[in-house]
Order: sequence, then C-alpha cells, then structure tokens
Amino acid sequence: MKAGLKILVALLFTGTFNILYAQIGLGIRGGVNFASAELEEKNNGTWETSYRDVIPGLNATLLAEIGITKKIAIQPEIAFNRKGYRTTLLDDTEYRVKFNYIEVPVLLKGKFGSGVVKFTMVLGPTFGYAINGKVKSGNTEVDIDFDKDEINQFEIGALFGIGVDFKLGPGNVFLDSRLSRSINNLDTSDASDEFHWHNQYVSFGMGYIIGLGNYSQ
Repeated sequence: MKAGLKILVALLFTGTFNILYAQIGLGIRGGVNFASAELEEKNNGTWETSYRDVIPGLNATLLAEIGITKKIAIQPEIAFNRKGYRTTLLDDTEYRVKFNYIEVPVLLKGKFGSGVVKFTMVLGPTFGYAINGKVKSGNTEVDIDFDKDEINQFEIGALFGIGVDFKLGPGNVFLDSRLSRSINNLDTSDASDEFHWHNQYVSFGMGYIIGLGNYSQ
C-alpha cells in the first residue's frame, strides 16, 4: 500500500513537472522608451493636470512565459527602464531629468490567432526601484539625491501592451508596444497631498522567446 502510494505521488510529481516544463519559455526584450511625467496639482480645490515633454530612453528585459493554457500565460519579467522628462523654464533653460529603474512586471498574457503568426496582449502590475537619477542642463549634470529632493524611489505601476509574434528557428520573435504609468505618488514632500507626480512611458520593443522541453508558442 505504501509502495503504491509512493509510486502514485512520484508519477503525479513527474507529470506536473513535465507539464510545467513543457510550457515554460525564456526570452529577452530590448527597446526604446518615450518617457514623460504627469503632474497633478490641487488649485482651489480642483485638480489640474499637466505633462512634461518626452525624453527617449532604453529598455532591456529578461522574461519568462509560463503557460496556463494555449491561449493564456503568466509573464514575469526583470527589466531595466530609463524614465524621465524634459522641461523648459521661463528663462528658456531646458532641463533633462533621467531615472534608471529596475522593475519587476508580473503580466497576464493572452494569445490570439493560430498558425505561425499570433497577436498578443499583456496586462499587469509593475514594481520598480530607482537606482539613480540625474538632472542635466547644458553641459552641467548633477546626481539626484532622492531623500534631499523628496522623491520616492519605489514605484508601483500598471502596464498594458499589444504585440505580434511569429515562429523563427527554435523560438519565436515578437514585436510589441507598451504603455506604462506609475500609480503611487512619487512626490514625498510636505506638499504631496496637493501635488502628485507620476512617471509614464510608451515603449516599442523587439524580443525572442525560446522554450524548454516541448514548449510551443
């Protein structure tokens, strides 16, 4: 009886492992972000929204795709993201603000279509930490002190993306576009109740996923 139970447990474990192994893909993604900032300021009880100018930045991502069904997967990622914005003061001095983030998106992925080419959609939360930042004006560049400048290094955001992928060699090439915005207020000053600052960006990227076992896209 005990021997039979052990064999059953072993078979279940092995079968579960094989199913998961067959539905896991590992990949990379690289692209460019067009980042800006959304500012919300309370004025006489009314919230007014303004936007800073766009600044380009790089994106580099390691990702895994864990299949739930043939149409649905979970896609956790570890990403480097350049964010920031441009702004020009009244004296026509332009400032370029840049932040380097390490982010962990946890995305739900849907796949549509059949055959070699498929359309995809991703949606989910992102968790980020700003490792450093700089402000540049002309030839002068200074480091951002997050405590002194009252900027929250931790960021919780939301990400939505659409794309297309197709079979190439042992894996799949994909092209996508993404939209991301921070949810929490990045301003930590005493005025944070009446002033909200959110990072946001549009990203265009290309990547490649190769599967483990009998993975198929």
